[in-house]
Amino acid sequence: MKKRLSSVMLVVTFLGAAILIVTYAVWAGTYERGLFFYRLGLYPITVEDFKAAAKQGDARAQLGLGDLYYNGQGVAQDAQEALRWYKLAAEQDYAVAQYYVGEMYYDGEGTSQDYAQAARWYRYAAGQRLPNAQFKLGVMLLEGIGVSQNYKQAYGLIASAAISGLPKAQFKLGFLFKEGLGVEQDLYQAKRWTKYAAENGYRGP
Repeated sequence: MKKRLSSVMLVVTFLGAAILIVTYAVWAGTYERGLFFYRLGLYPITVEDFKAAAKQGDARAQLGLGDLYYNGQGVAQDAQEALRWYKLAAEQDYAVAQYYVGEMYYDGEGTSQDYAQAARWYRYAAGQRLPNAQFKLGVMLLEGIGVSQNYKQAYGLIASAAISGLPKAQFKLGFLFKEGLGVEQDLYQAKRWTKYAAENGYRGP
């Protein structure tokens, strides 16, 4: 027996097609339309829309375009191009983009490895209280990577990230309390934060 679409299904299908047509026409060249098609997995259209919006200075689109180039979605994978778009968003004070720029300098992706530049961009994002940036800059200060070693500042940043709920920061904070680095040694707090990290899914580096 042949399968047939019910009248309800036909209406839903028609409405879905209508929404796609209206979305394609009305939102053309916008971040919102690009995001809509990204969720549908239509990456080439997303690239077109994000580029149009990014060139108009939309930091969200610049960040999204950086992600597309970084992941090779709708375009050839290109770390240098990803970094270029991340930087444009970062220069507009977009915290996540600032963190990503820091990551690329730290890992040497799309550019030469440069810990001092990584620390600079992490610091911008950390100043906006982005937990991952606070943690990464804190670890660099703790170990003296790209910056002068400073246990007290490292403790402050890592503690802030830990309080925000970042498991790896909670574990590292437990370590700081255990060793008395940047803070008075406190074995009770060390166990407390190590336990929090485990309860929140931390499984090691």
